[in-house]
Amino acid sequence: MLRDVVSGGEPVAAGLSWPDSLAEIGRTLRQMLLGYRDGANLFSGTYLTDQTLLTAMEFPLRKLTDAGFSVRDAIRGYFTVYSYTIGFTIEEQAVFPRPGERRPQYDLAKRAERIDPDEFPLTAAAGEEIFAGYDERFEHGLQLIIAGLEHSLHRH
Repeated sequence: MLRDVVSGGEPVAAGLSWPDSLAEIGRTLRQMLLGYRDGANLFSGTYLTDQTLLTAMEFPLRKLTDAGFSVRDAIRGYFTVYSYTIGFTIEEQAVFPRPGERRPQYDLAKRAERIDPDEFPLTAAAGEEIFAGYDERFEHGLQLIIAGLEHSLHRH
């Protein structure tokens, strides 16, 4: 899966600033994973042996260190985006194994029937936010991570 993304020659988001580049890497990884049924589950924990795949790690680490991050902080920042993307996509694919194909157990109306809104008002209201709007939610989380990285860079 990853080889198809990185084999095009130039790294994803090569001409962008480090925040935009890191965001684009997250988006591209998510789209790659969504292209396969249970793609995130299949991909997580994969032991990569293909040398061409090292570009997928070297490029963002270089982008971050060139921006002023220490090697340690660059690694942690990159892997935070990487892990967030995989984890988010695993959860997304639990609900939608394929785009537009919602698993029946995640039907919002049935969920609403199971939860007493008087006893659990916030949990009852959370259904639409938890089990819909994945594109917007992914982007929001990604921007939170990048904003945190920017903040940590300017603290030093």
